[in-house]
Amino acid sequence: MKPGTVRAGKPPGQAQTVEAPGRRRRIKDKPKKCLKNFGAIASEAGIDLSRTVKTTVLLTDLGEFGAANEVYGQHFAAPFPARACYQVAALPKGAMVEVEAILAL
Repeated sequence: MKPGTVRAGKPPGQAQTVEAPGRRRRIKDKPKKCLKNFGAIASEAGIDLSRTVKTTVLLTDLGEFGAANEVYGQHFAAPFPARACYQVAALPKGAMVEVEAILAL
């Protein structure tokens, strides 16, 4: 890692689902928890999320992209950090989303 950057990947914690008729629906606050984790990491480094340069979002269901994108827009302002989003087969501990971020110091 280059000097002057903070980088970490964080799942939100324990994966949770709620039942809905005919489909298991995901709780929408998972990306919020990831970004809250990053806010704490950034704070420890003496910065905030406005210093984010790039994020990578990993989802186990790309159908959740809209919900994740909505949360992303609530935590970042224009000009938005660069972002990539991928669907993955599985994440550690059954998580449904993981966010990796690079922040400039």
